Amino acid sequence: MLPASLSARLLGAPLTRLLAAAAMSAALAGCNFFPGEEEAIDPGEAERAAIVTGAFDAPGGARDLAFLPDADAPGNGLLAAASLQGGISVFNIDGREVISGSGPRLNGMAGTGGFPLRGETLPMIFAMDDAGALRAFVVVRAIDDVVELPLEGDIPGGASLCFFAEGIGYVDLAILGQGEEARIVRLSDAGGAGLQVRQRETRALPFPARSCAASPDGDLLVGGPTAGVARINASGDVRARTDRLPGSNITYSELLGRPVALMVSPDTGLMQVLDARNLDLIATVRFDAGLGAPGFNEPSALAVTDANFGGGAFAAGIAAAYDRGDGSLKLIAREVITRTVLAEDS
Repeated sequence: MLPASLSARLLGAPLTRLLAAAAMSAALAGCNFFPGEEEAIDPGEAERAAIVTGAFDAPGGARDLAFLPDADAPGNGLLAAASLQGGISVFNIDGREVISGSGPRLNGMAGTGGFPLRGETLPMIFAMDDAGALRAFVVVRAIDDVVELPLEGDIPGGASLCFFAEGIGYVDLAILGQGEEARIVRLSDAGGAGLQVRQRETRALPFPARSCAASPDGDLLVGGPTAGVARINASGDVRARTDRLPGSNITYSELLGRPVALMVSPDTGLMQVLDARNLDLIATVRFDAGLGAPGFNEPSALAVTDANFGGGAFAAGIAAAYDRGDGSLKLIAREVITRTVLAEDS
């Protein structure tokens, strides 16, 4: 954390100076020798086993996670964690905590590895705090700190948020309201004293949601702790819904071109992989111990990226889960998830 005097100067300064981050386990209920009358078994309900790729301690824990990839040097990509007691911790892919900053408790987290700020391209983290306010932070490796940036414009409050889209010079976020709605806002550097926030749309939801993920076609996957998961289009129409409860934040990915929604549960210790189009269950995955990496116990936060994070294991992307059972962050090569989920599904 920066000294109070330096933080005050940074927050009050223009951004230019401020910027000087399996088998099937089910069995037939009984013997039946009449063809076609066997009990139907959903292959998605059978557990499939995979191996954790790596793990490291997370001293502050993690309420939410966000990847900050580095397109120019994939091995320098970062993983940000919203610490359980407040503030942000930032880790490199080798598990070293490069930044530990105090601050508010954050709900929901979105990150980008390359946000344009006054001629610089820097990692940015966006989140909602416990009071429902939108916060924006820049990761400044030159001073190994996370510095909050001021915001101006149309700034909605909310309960949580997720990454929605990005383009040249902007990032779009989906902010989940306390009620049954989501607002899509655009953040950009418009040359003012802080980042410009502009609301683009309001989307009706079928229930109050506390986690979300966006698909490339603009649909929003939303999860409620007691309401299940739904897929909502831009008009607010429910395109798909399931009663499966998200044990943690829901995430979106594509496995060999197949759109999927992933979520983990601290109660079961398992990952569920749903078809992101109709929210049918594709597979349930149990992550066992790997070489020097313990298996899943109580995974309670999840992040996935298809960005290259360097090396052979993480070149096709990476997933990270915080395991509150042993206080560690566990990494899984995205390729491992692809092989495990789709090998028996093809």
